[in-house]
Amino acid sequence: MMRERRRNIERVIEAVPLTTYYPLYRFVSGEDWDDHVLCQQIARRANQKLGSWKQQGLIIDPSAFLKKGDHSVGVGRQWAGCAGKVDNCQLGVFASLCAKSKSILVDKRLYLPDSWTEDQKRMEKAQIPEEDQTYKSMAQLALELVEQADRNGLRYGWIGMDGEFGKSPWLMAELNRMGKTFLIDIPKSKHVYLRHPQLRARHKKHRQKMSTLPKSKKVEKVAAEIDQRKWGKLKIRETSKGILEIEFIHLKVWVMEEGKSCRRHLVVRRERDKNGDWEYKYSLSNAPMKTKKARLAYWQCMRYWVEHAIKECKDGLGLNEYQVRRWRGWHNHMALTMLAALFLLEDRLVLGRSLPLLTLNDMTELIKSILPDRRTNREEVIRTMLRRHRARAKTMNRGPTRLTAGVG
Repeated sequence: MMRERRRNIERVIEAVPLTTYYPLYRFVSGEDWDDHVLCQQIARRANQKLGSWKQQGLIIDPSAFLKKGDHSVGVGRQWAGCAGKVDNCQLGVFASLCAKSKSILVDKRLYLPDSWTEDQKRMEKAQIPEEDQTYKSMAQLALELVEQADRNGLRYGWIGMDGEFGKSPWLMAELNRMGKTFLIDIPKSKHVYLRHPQLRARHKKHRQKMSTLPKSKKVEKVAAEIDQRKWGKLKIRETSKGILEIEFIHLKVWVMEEGKSCRRHLVVRRERDKNGDWEYKYSLSNAPMKTKKARLAYWQCMRYWVEHAIKECKDGLGLNEYQVRRWRGWHNHMALTMLAALFLLEDRLVLGRSLPLLTLNDMTELIKSILPDRRTNREEVIRTMLRRHRARAKTMNRGPTRLTAGVG
């Protein structure tokens, strides 16, 4: 629902002619259609619309949805990036296709903390399918999204993931086995080797004790020891304050994955924060060693557009403004929002030829101006007001008969 500040079902029926609450609620939370099939069609169409597949990245990113209470499926005390703290929320893991400044969500997974997967009655009440009732980490959900993208027949040049997934070395090893080119953010405490590590036993009597030559270093320390003159510069994108330029370094390092040493690209980006201090971002990639360092730095910066797409969907399309508690309702709402985003993306691709600065907010404003609105009728506005009052009175345990006095 694009017309309102809040895009919940009550606001939809107040604005859209010939709509009532329960049929719309059943549509969003019911079982009359398959959200997986819809997401498959969205992904394939987006893959076609975004141009050359070699320029497209499949980017996996988590997003939080703040909630009150403990009945919404998957809700719990978890890290909420949108709030910058641990809070009561649901966590979704999203897959998106990204090309240049265009990005669109194409698939999703809902994370279930162990407080849910260990409570059978709670899962049954939320109508969680049996095959989804086992605990899966965020990294496992990310791998599922990659595998689903392949089953959908999507073609893309590389995979990007944020630092949450860089904490799982097994995920990088698995993507490498699948033949996927990736660039994944890592924590600053990640250890790497600047020279090929050699494993050897310390002593015949202590065969189980292994040492590595040379010693590993945290990527944070590696970046701090780099000569300042070696930091390169790269122009990333246009902003309201001019062209955004970042500084980065690129090194070829080794990491240990499942007991084996693997050569990887280390990309470190730094930018000044509001206080003028440096902020660092670290990433590892298994791209071919001949890959240009500017391309790797560019890939690292592409996650901005995915975060931007999620924010646009929340602010402009109500991605986070659902009124459903069960498993199917959450997935249906996400799929419908993705469908709306695809519709707007296709229009922007056409209109953007003559209006290159066109935004999603511009598109929603244009659509608002042509959609029919039942609130233009005075009697309908009064009926809507009384419906709100009755709902409010019911919540406050007050009788509805007191609400009609003086209305005429």
